[in-house]
Amino acid sequence: MTKEALQRMMGGLIVSCQVAQGHPMHAPQMIATLARCAELGGARALRIDHPSNVRAVRAAVGVPIVGLHKVLQTFGRPLITPSFDLAAGLALAGADIIALEATHSAEVSTPILAECIRRVHDELRLQVMADVSTVGEGVRAPVPRARTW
Repeated sequence: MTKEALQRMMGGLIVSCQVAQGHPMHAPQMIATLARCAELGGARALRIDHPSNVRAVRAAVGVPIVGLHKVLQTFGRPLITPSFDLAAGLALAGADIIALEATHSAEVSTPILAECIRRVHDELRLQVMADVSTVGEGVRAPVPRARTW
C-alpha cells in the first residue's frame, strides 16, 4: 500500500463487511456486494474476513482492504490473524493492510506478534493494523522501526 493510499484513508470511515458463518449472506459474492455498497456510500477502506472474501471484494472495489482471518476458539472470542501464514494468505488474496491480533491475551505473546509484524512488513511489504480492544492495548502493541518503501 502506498503512502498516498494511507493518506486517503486518514480521517475516513473503514467499514467492516463481515457476516457470521451459517448466516444466509455468508458467501464471497454477498460480501463483495456489501463492500461495493459501502464504497458507494463513502467508505475509504473495508475490513474483510477470510481470503475468499478478500479476493471477491478486491475484484469489486477500488478502496483499500484491511484483511483479517478470524480463528475461532473453543472459548472466548476469535483471534484475528494470529499467524504469519494466515497473513500471507490474505496478502495473496489482495489485502492492502493486514489486521493482526494485538490484544493483551495469553494466546498471542508480544515477541510472537512483533515477529509477525516484522515478517508482514519485510516479506509481504504491507502495513499492519493492530486489532485491539482498548487504548492501553494499542499503546502496548509492539511497534517496529519505521520503514520507507
